Amino acid sequence: MGNLCYAPFIYNYIHPNDGPRVCCASSDPLGSHTPESLDLEKHWQSKYYQDIRKRMLAGEKLNMCDVCWGLEDDGIESDRQMYTRKYKEHGSPKLDIVHGTEIGKPLDLDIRPSNLCNLKCRMCTPKYSSQLEKEQKKNPYLFKWTGDKQFFSPNIMTEENIKFLISGLTSQSDIKFLGGEPTIMPEVSQMLDRLIDAGKTDCHISITTNCTNFNNQEMFNKLKKFNTVGAQLSIDGTGKTLEYIRSPLHWDKAQEVITQWIDVTIGRQIHFTLQALNLFNVYDFLFWLADYNKAIRQKYITLPVEFYVIDGPDWSNIRNIPVDIRHKEVERILNITDPFVIRLMNESDKPLSQCLKTLLNDSTEGDLWKLARATKDFDTARNQHIKDYIPIIYSYIEDIYKQIPSHSILTNRFRAKHPVTFLP
Repeated sequence: MGNLCYAPFIYNYIHPNDGPRVCCASSDPLGSHTPESLDLEKHWQSKYYQDIRKRMLAGEKLNMCDVCWGLEDDGIESDRQMYTRKYKEHGSPKLDIVHGTEIGKPLDLDIRPSNLCNLKCRMCTPKYSSQLEKEQKKNPYLFKWTGDKQFFSPNIMTEENIKFLISGLTSQSDIKFLGGEPTIMPEVSQMLDRLIDAGKTDCHISITTNCTNFNNQEMFNKLKKFNTVGAQLSIDGTGKTLEYIRSPLHWDKAQEVITQWIDVTIGRQIHFTLQALNLFNVYDFLFWLADYNKAIRQKYITLPVEFYVIDGPDWSNIRNIPVDIRHKEVERILNITDPFVIRLMNESDKPLSQCLKTLLNDSTEGDLWKLARATKDFDTARNQHIKDYIPIIYSYIEDIYKQIPSHSILTNRFRAKHPVTFLP
């Protein structure tokens, strides 16, 4: 059972636009269904699930699990390993091909009811942001940068489905709410009400938030009724860098919301997506976080951070920064000597130090042109200019940026006629 993953047996991933998938990391075919009429209990016992469970129990290493295999190869704990560790610690349930376990209901939930969001993050897609969806309908030339033209289907969080999802939960159950932005979704508020009414307040609740909902007291009051609440705070930098990536976020207000989440949660951490646009802000971010943790130390808590190197959309890939330039910046970060900062870089399950060492050993040459072209198109749509937010990035793409006509689809011929050099 070395290749076994508990996800198909205990985990229900709810995403109206993604269709039936075993977990958030899986790359299995979407299949076909009508979301508005999807019966989650029937889906849980479907041939789709039964086949995957059967193959898992036979020890097959499934291709759809390639994300987890890749993380494990890099020495980073995968979701597969996390689930294995969790359920071995609490006593492995009896696995069943048809029903998942002897309970016959999901034990852990990942709920993403819609793409409702108040931000239009540059590395996001319409599938996860209603604001980005609106922006791209107004500016169709942006579609080529998202890699995603799918939008959300109708809500599948019916009363019948909610009843099924809640009925199997125990004190060991993890319930994750993601989006979009869960704190502004009525479906999330509804689900919390149902959990409270059913006496399931001993479940562990986790909210992934962009730290922009400043009038969140009603949800905070509901969360306080649960024994344990965690928060994944999506923060990808500081100051103007973060404001540029996650528009229309305001950094000063975001810091206030971070403090609000610390006050209402037991477990909380920052999730930092490492990409081309924020590579040169990581150094400052680490010292900000160190100072922030020192300031809240009197509360006997810390705010850790997990780092993720994002691969898509491809224009935002950190490897689009020329190899020698990004290696120099990575080495600058790795040479930090402050002991508090070093601890922050190494103490999480997905430590920055591991991410950086992997990048330092990677000499893949990306596409600076693609980064510049996408940046110019988003700037045009938003009436922004990268030099006002991240001048160091602009210094490397300036020649390309100036040559690119606003929201044009450039051909290889144009690119060949306009070679570019950059300062090392």
